[in-house]
Amino acid sequence: MAKLQSSDDKKVPTGRFEFKEKALQLKDFFEKSKLELKKVTWPTRKETTSTCLAVVVLVVLMSLFLGVVDLALAKIVEVVLY
Repeated sequence: MAKLQSSDDKKVPTGRFEFKEKALQLKDFFEKSKLELKKVTWPTRKETTSTCLAVVVLVVLMSLFLGVVDLALAKIVEVVLY
C-alpha cells in the first residue's frame, strides 16, 4: 500500500525538469488564452468610435463644469477672506 505524503514531505523539482515543466505550463497558458480570445465578441469600428467620442465629450463637459465650480469657489473664498 502506498504511503500518503503530506505537503511538507513533497520535494520541489529542480534543474531542467522544473524549467521544462514551467515552459510547458506557459505554452499551455498561451494556447488556452488564444482559444478564449477567439470566443470574445469584439466591438465593431463604429461602436468603438461612438464610445470613444462619448467618453471625450463627457471628459470635456466635466472639465468645464469643474473649472467653473473651482473658479466660483475661489471667488467666494477671496470675498470672504479679503
